[in-house]
Amino acid sequence: MDTKPLFSVLIANYNNGKYIQSAINSVLVQTYTNWEIIVVDDCSTDNSLQITEQYKRYNNIKIANNEVNKGCGYTKRRCIELASGKLCGFLDSDDELLPNALEIMVEAHIQHPQCSLIGSRSYKCNSRLRPYGITKHKTIPQGYSYLTYNDHAPHHYATFKKQLYDKTEGISPNVTHAVDQDLYFKLDEVGQVLFLDKILYRYRVHNGGISNNSNSFGKALFWHVILIYEAYKRRGLKGAEQQATRIIIAHPYRSWKYKFGNFCLSPLAFLVRQMNIIRFRFFANSR
Repeated sequence: MDTKPLFSVLIANYNNGKYIQSAINSVLVQTYTNWEIIVVDDCSTDNSLQITEQYKRYNNIKIANNEVNKGCGYTKRRCIELASGKLCGFLDSDDELLPNALEIMVEAHIQHPQCSLIGSRSYKCNSRLRPYGITKHKTIPQGYSYLTYNDHAPHHYATFKKQLYDKTEGISPNVTHAVDQDLYFKLDEVGQVLFLDKILYRYRVHNGGISNNSNSFGKALFWHVILIYEAYKRRGLKGAEQQATRIIIAHPYRSWKYKFGNFCLSPLAFLVRQMNIIRFRFFANSR
C-alpha cells in the first residue's frame, strides 16, 4: 500500500442538517490531508441540502442525492460505490472525527496489511458533543472472529480497505438498521479485524439519534439477528439458529438501562424473597 493512500470519508445523511456541517468540518481540519468526502443524502426533508450545497466548490468533496428515500443500507452502499480511496470509513452525519483520526488509521492499515477492518474507541457525547463516557477497548481472542466472539457492539472509528470490501457482496441495499454490522461481518470474512486502543471519534447521543429511539432499537435488534443468521449460513458454520436466538435473549441484558434498573430494584427483590421465605416457613410450620 502507498504511504499516502487516498482516504474516503463516507457520510450517509438523512435529516441531520443540524449537525452535518460540524461533521464535514471535522474532516477539513484533519492532520492527514490526502482525503475525499463522499456525502449521499437520502431525500432529507430538513435543511441538509442547503448545508451540503456550499461544499460543492471543493474538488475533493462529492455530494450526491437519492431521488427517493431508499434507507440506510442502500445509501451507505452507494457511498462506497462513489468512493475512490484505497481506505474508507463511515462518519455519521451527526458525529465528528478527532483531528488525528485519519492519520492514525492510515498508519494502522499500512502496518497491518492483513486487516480488512480496523476500529477504534470513541467519546460518548451529549447533543453538544461534550464527552460523558468512553467506549471500552475491544480485543478478539485468538481462535475467534468478529462474528464468533459474540460481542458485536459498534466501535467507531471503523475503517476498511476498499480492495478487500470489493471481494464481498457488499452492504445489502435492503438492510435498514444495523447496517454497520452487515459491513463488519462481511469484512470479517475476507481479512482480520483489529481494534486500536485509541480514541478517534466523537459519538453524539441526542433525541433524534437512533440510540435514543426505542422503535429504532427494536428494528436494529431484528436486523442484527437476521444478519448474524445470514453470516453463519454464508460461512457454512453450524448453530445459526442457536446464535440468532441467543442474541434475542441476551441483548437487552447488556444495556445500561437494564443494569441500572436491576441495580435499583435489587433491594426490593431481596425483600420480596425474604418475605416469601418467611411466608413459606409460616405455612410449613402451621401444617
